[in-house]
Amino acid sequence: MAYVYDPDDGVSDPLPTAEEVRARVRNWKARLNALYDRIEDWLPADRGFAVNRSLGQPMAEPLMRMTGVDRDVAPILVVRFPDPDRRLGLTPDGLWVYGTNGRLHVSGPVAGRRTYLIDVGSDDRPDWRIYPYRDTRRAVPFDRNEFRTLLGEVP
Repeated sequence: MAYVYDPDDGVSDPLPTAEEVRARVRNWKARLNALYDRIEDWLPADRGFAVNRSLGQPMAEPLMRMTGVDRDVAPILVVRFPDPDRRLGLTPDGLWVYGTNGRLHVSGPVAGRRTYLIDVGSDDRPDWRIYPYRDTRRAVPFDRNEFRTLLGEVP
């Protein structure tokens, strides 16, 4: 369940408990890892791509702070191309992003300056969409073909 909390509006949903927030953070990390697993499966097998999941993005979102939940770290995925100067990065941008069930920033040679992945599904059924910054009308399902486009290949 997504929460929108604005302490000044007087009509916000009640704050979730700290345990509910922790559960959401755990679910977010699990959804990210499942997405990264799928992306690794989509990589062309013998083309020299490599992945790195050792980096992490600090999480200290307002709802975490408001409920006393400690900072956490969300996994980052970096795909290294055969050309060592090229890489594709997926960095979690926020779990509590209005209208989504989480958002990632996509960076790389084909992604453009601002490309995002959003989950518009539920906690147990993610529905990943990719779109250029500030143009969610152009969001399309993130599938193998869209990923191959990010790699600079024609699907």
